This record gives sequence, structure tokens and C-alpha cells, in this order.
Amino acid sequence: MTRLRRLITHWMEDLSRAEYAVLTGGFVAGFLLLVGVLRRDSLIVEALAMGTSMTVCFYWFGLGDEP
Repeated sequence: MTRLRRLITHWMEDLSRAEYAVLTGGFVAGFLLLVGVLRRDSLIVEALAMGTSMTVCFYWFGLGDEP
């Protein structure tokens, strides 16, 4: 598990600010869509809105950048 974690961490460090933001927003939107499918609800609009807002926030505030 430690090797996998190091591999993922190394890969994430090489991402640009925009790539990190899009990856985070896509992950959040995909997870919300999965929750909607499991609950048998239609959360498409909510997933797109949440994914977009997370992407904008992560890019705007640079949350993936190192200090």
C-alpha cells in the first residue's frame, strides 16, 4: 500500500493548478452521480453544479498548490 500511495502522491505533485482543479471537480461530480444512481435519484444537475463549483474554487484559491 505504501508504494501505491507514493506513486499517487508523486503523480499528483506533477499536476498543474488547472489539472488538479479539473481532476478534483471531476472526481466530486462522478462521486455525486454514483450516489444518485445508488439512491435511484436524478442528481445530474447537482453533480454538474458541484463539480463546476469545486473546479472553480480549487483553481481560484490554488488549493492544490504547495505553499
